[in-house]
Amino acid sequence: MHVIRANTLRIHTRKEYIDVELRQTHEFRQLLQSTIYFPNDYTLNLAKELRLLSIPGAMLSGEEVLQFRKLTENIQKIFRWFDPERRATYNALAKVIEHVHYEKGNHCDD
Repeated sequence: MHVIRANTLRIHTRKEYIDVELRQTHEFRQLLQSTIYFPNDYTLNLAKELRLLSIPGAMLSGEEVLQFRKLTENIQKIFRWFDPERRATYNALAKVIEHVHYEKGNHCDD
């Protein structure tokens, strides 16, 4: 995941963008140094699977469905981790989910 992110980095010249990225890096580094748990246990690039789903009649394998489930469970953990206190403390990191809304839906439990 980190290699993919590094390969897609762009050079930015807008100071506002660079400042936010530097603050996010600093806050995440603080978490790591403080050994504070952050729920990034499961990260996976599912772009290929999402493209497949755009094809009428295409289906995912059972393993691919499980990958989506693990990823959504991890995303839920991230939203829960950012309680109001942590949003204030790690406000730059919280910007990552600022325009994303997590909606609790029906889950299939085995």
